[in-house]
Amino acid sequence: MRRVEVITQPVVRLATSFSVGSALSQGLSIWSRNVVFFLGVSFLAYLPFGLLPMGTSRFLGGFGVRFLIIGGNWIVVLIVQGLVTYAVLEQIHGRTPSIPEAVAKTWSRTRVLVPVAITTGILLFAALIALVIPAIVLSVHWAVLSQVVIAEGDVDARGRSEQLTAGHRWSIFGVMVLFWVASFGLKVMAATLVRHAGSYWVTVVSSTLPSALVASVSAVVYSVIYYQLRSEKEGVDIEQLTSVFR
Repeated sequence: MRRVEVITQPVVRLATSFSVGSALSQGLSIWSRNVVFFLGVSFLAYLPFGLLPMGTSRFLGGFGVRFLIIGGNWIVVLIVQGLVTYAVLEQIHGRTPSIPEAVAKTWSRTRVLVPVAITTGILLFAALIALVIPAIVLSVHWAVLSQVVIAEGDVDARGRSEQLTAGHRWSIFGVMVLFWVASFGLKVMAATLVRHAGSYWVTVVSSTLPSALVASVSAVVYSVIYYQLRSEKEGVDIEQLTSVFR
């Protein structure tokens, strides 16, 4: 396994207080520097959803598949966000970890991340069925849940996320809306481009890539938001934040 490459200057200098503009611009800067890893993780996570309708529609029906995808989407998003958190925080610190390094460091915490992601996904899905608004409210409250699990370990992740997002929830909601719109737009564009494609795999990739692309970018942005919120509210610098990985 290749050692982490130490860079003399930070990869990107981040604001130490949260703002939508800085989170988006700095998140995109980090994403572009390691796009293969971020997009690759997201694509592999979303690939089963590209295959799902092909094999299950006859058993579950159209609505059954749709509900399964919606519920599973929340779980996948939370897991993807956790998987890229280490790489993002390391790049903020000024180091560029190799892909095996990033996977190895994150894998050690998946035993906590996966159960939390599944439980949270089920809760969000239940809130969505009961009434749409509570699901949206909870998703904002729990916006940095995955980052909390990876950076802070076995804690009350939902409670910590609520604590960190307090006071900035309308701004975070705006970021979420932006990604929802981007995801919808890319899916419509992809469906239009491959409408008459006869290839099975072209259809699968076109249905997977838009979600994976948006999820990879949003995962990086939410990791930046997590850093900014902790820096602003608790005075934690990036050295302290990444010390848990040493």
